[in-house]
Parts: sequence; structure tokens; C-alpha cells
Amino acid sequence: MKNIEPQIYRQRLIIEAKYSINVNKEIVRDYLLTLSKKLNMNLVLLKPIVTSATGKGKAKHDGFEGVIIWVESGAVIYVWTKFKFLTVDIYSCKAFDNQFVVKFTTQFFKIVEIEYQIV
Repeated sequence: MKNIEPQIYRQRLIIEAKYSINVNKEIVRDYLLTLSKKLNMNLVLLKPIVTSATGKGKAKHDGFEGVIIWVESGAVIYVWTKFKFLTVDIYSCKAFDNQFVVKFTTQFFKIVEIEYQIV
């Protein structure tokens, strides 16, 4: 993709993974807060908001959604508990170490299978 505004630094990391722990709202919240600290995204504009799709649609979509907004941009996570599957999308105007985030996410959720894309 062509960089149509080179004066603004942008970095994006998308992770999809199968995890092995039991996930709840607190786990999702802790992940987003800890991720912020680990990446030195110290200016949090919006603390984590975590919701649950459970019982609101098709059972296959039961799980959790979470978002945190930083001055530097933010992160969002979607968790499908039935499939033990998650997607994390981090978008930042501040550089961060992609490999560190992949390793941190792997350890945090005890990932058994992972794919990621750096944009």
C-alpha cells in the first residue's frame, strides 16, 4: 500500500491465535492494561472497555471484545470462547517491537497456534 501521508508514522500488527487458558472479562482487561505498560503507551485516553457478545447472537460468537485507546492510537481484541480463538489488532503512531508483542501475547494467553501480520 502506498504511504499517502509520510509525515505521520503508522504501525499495525494483527495477531490471530488459538489459546489454552480460560478467558473472562478480567483477563481481557488485564491483557490490554499490561500490553499498554509493556509498550510504554503511558497516556491512556480510554481505559479498557470490555464487553461480551455471549448470548446476544449466534452461540459461535460467544466471547469478549475489548478496546483501549492511547494517545499513540490503540488496541482491540476479540475472543471467541467456543473456539479458544482470538484476534488482536494494534495500531500505533509510536514505534513498538512487533516480536515482543507476539511473544508477550503468546505467553499471556498460553498460545498453542499463532499467525500474525505486520502492516
